[in-house]
Amino acid sequence: MTRWTSGGRCAVTLATLLTVTLSGCGSTPAYVTLERARTHGVAWQVDAWEQQGKLCIFVDGPKGPKTAVSWSSGGCGFDNTPGSAYFVNGWTPGAGDMDLAFGPLPADATQVRVATREVIASKPLPSDAGLPHGRYWLFVWPSGWPNKADGKQVGPTPLNASGKPVAFTKF
Repeated sequence: MTRWTSGGRCAVTLATLLTVTLSGCGSTPAYVTLERARTHGVAWQVDAWEQQGKLCIFVDGPKGPKTAVSWSSGGCGFDNTPGSAYFVNGWTPGAGDMDLAFGPLPADATQVRVATREVIASKPLPSDAGLPHGRYWLFVWPSGWPNKADGKQVGPTPLNASGKPVAFTKF
C-alpha cells in the first residue's frame, strides 16, 4: 500500500500508529465525536479533544478513545516539528483492512486534494466543543484507489473555496 509523505514532512505510518497507545498520551479528557461510520461491518468513529494545548484526533472504536482498540490510530499535535506530522494515515485491520488519512486544517481550507483529479470536502471542527478554530478532513480510501478516474495520488493539499492552496497550520 502507498503511504503519503508531503514535501519532506512525514505522515505517521501504521507501524508508528500501532506503537502509540492512548495511555501514552496521558489520561483522555472529555472528547467530541466528529464522525461515526461502519466499514465492512465494523463500527468506528473519529474523536477529537485538546490536551496540553495540542489538538488530538483519533479514529477508534465506538466506545471512543477511553477504550483502546488494537487498530486505533491518531495523534496529538499536528505541525512540522520532529515527532509530529500535519496529518495521520493509517490502516485499520479491524475494519476490513481499511486505509484512511485525516488531520486538522485552517478554517479557510474547505477542501483537500488527495489525487490529481480528486478533491474532497473538509468539515468544520465544532466551535462549542473546546476545540481550536479550524476544520478537519477524513479520507477513507476505496478499494483500488487511486484509479484512472482519480488520477495519481498526491500529498494531501489543503485548498480554499477557490481551489487555491492553503498552508497547513500548527494545531
